[in-house]
Amino acid sequence: DLLYEADVSLYKKEKKKVNEEITFPEGIHRSIIRSESYFLRKDGTLYSFSNKNSLLSLLKDKRKEIQQFSRKNKLDLRKDRENAFTRIVAYYNSIK
Repeated sequence: DLLYEADVSLYKKEKKKVNEEITFPEGIHRSIIRSESYFLRKDGTLYSFSNKNSLLSLLKDKRKEIQQFSRKNKLDLRKDRENAFTRIVAYYNSIK
């Protein structure tokens, strides 16, 4: 999914996997395992990243400004990772 489009764009890929276990006497137990992957398109190349530090290393030319922006806006990657990444990439494009 495209989350943000500009010179530097942000993408997200979600995977869902159904895990089934057969136990006796309970029967079949199913659980769904979700995973998210994030990608940055910069200069025509896709880069995968998983956390704020790996994103900052991809945007290293404005690292200090992005860190200040994150602190000032209290971006919380634990609670709302997608929104935080989107705001960081949008900010990067605005100051680039």
